[in-house]
Amino acid sequence: MSFPLPEPLVLPFYGGERTILKRDAMLIRVTVDNGLAGFAPGPAHERAAQEIQETIRPFLIGRDPRRWAEIQFSGDLEITKTYRAVEIALMISRRDTKVARSRN
Repeated sequence: MSFPLPEPLVLPFYGGERTILKRDAMLIRVTVDNGLAGFAPGPAHERAAQEIQETIRPFLIGRDPRRWAEIQFSGDLEITKTYRAVEIALMISRRDTKVARSRN
């Protein structure tokens, strides 16, 4: 996803300046084994997509999304940021599971 800013945003950056023209985000979808899905914005770079596929996804397979608060993920700062975005999608999928069950 990409959102152009209405006007360039100039910010200090390591003794100089950087100009931001748009904000980008990857849309993360987590699908739990009952078929319900949760979505969340995440970092918009290839490394994050690779971290999800190679590290985070295998870590989460077999875990109960209803117990997301008990899942203890550890990694360096950058992969942990990506995991937290996935965790938001996981929390939303759990919420949807609760809603779906209350409708039955």
